[in-house]
Amino acid sequence: MDVINCHCSKCRRFHGHVCAYTATDRENLVLVQSETLKWFHSTTDETPNVHRGFCSRCGSSLFWDPRGKPRISIAAGALDSPSGLETRGHVWVSQKGDYYSISDELVQHDERFARADT
Repeated sequence: MDVINCHCSKCRRFHGHVCAYTATDRENLVLVQSETLKWFHSTTDETPNVHRGFCSRCGSSLFWDPRGKPRISIAAGALDSPSGLETRGHVWVSQKGDYYSISDELVQHDERFARADT
C-alpha cells in the first residue's frame, strides 16, 4: 500500500495538519527500537478502539493502530528515505481544514477509503 493523506479533524489536531499514512500487515511490522514508543488511546464513536503511537522523546507521531484489525498505519514522514512509496489519494476530505486547498489530481474520498479489513 502506498500513502494516503488524511484530512480528518482528529489527524489534523494530532499532527498539526494533514497526515500522510502508509500501512502494513501487523506481522510485517518490525520495530528496531521501542523504548520511547508510547501509546495514546484515541477513542471516538467512529473508531472506538484506536491507539496512536508517538515518540515520548521528540513527540513525533508514528502510528495509527485500530486494535483488532489486521493492518497498522505508519506515519509516512517517520520512514527513512528512499521509501519507494507514492501518495495515492486523500481521505476524510469532508473534514478538511478551511485554511488550505487540495490542488493535486489525486482521488478524493469524503470519508474513509473503503477497505474490507480496516
